[in-house]
Amino acid sequence: TSMVNNPYSRIRECNIILQDLDVKGASLDKAFRDRIKGQVYYLRAIQYFDLMRVYGGVPIVTTVQDASIDDATIKLPRAKVSEVVAQIVSDLDLAASLLPGKWANAATDYGRFTRGAALAQKSRVLLTYASPLFNKNWDSSTDRWDAALQAGLAAETQLTADGHGLFGSTAKQWQDMFTIDNAFCSEAITVQL
Repeated sequence: TSMVNNPYSRIRECNIILQDLDVKGASLDKAFRDRIKGQVYYLRAIQYFDLMRVYGGVPIVTTVQDASIDDATIKLPRAKVSEVVAQIVSDLDLAASLLPGKWANAATDYGRFTRGAALAQKSRVLLTYASPLFNKNWDSSTDRWDAALQAGLAAETQLTADGHGLFGSTAKQWQDMFTIDNAFCSEAITVQL
């Protein structure tokens, strides 16, 4: 059978990995398993963030469920947007705690999720939640804006410590940034090759 490619299918795959990794992968090195978990928590957070931006509150599924027409326990109601944000932030905090600041082999691991990337994504989620999309109050003294600011500062601190920052100091150097092929670019946090 073919897998349908939608956010809840991807969330299900993440949940399967998280459920089975320590059991079926018990012979794997714990550090290796933790890095896989970090990447999976990051991926699940991205799926929920995409859903939140489009639909607002959505059902939160963090365990593997078997499809059933009759099972009322899997018919989950929409969560509040605040609950979805809390789930996303929790996943990104877990990802940040499990991922490295830098991967050991920059040539083969270029663009992979890192601790700084998870913190930056958390900042983006909290900024979106604080924005008028989900916050009618533009008052900058709200808790949402404060949380977004703190997350942004934490991401900046981590990314700076990991060697990220502005690339070059001239327009020519900035133009050359886009011709770097699969090499570390200090401005790139995550990369899709």
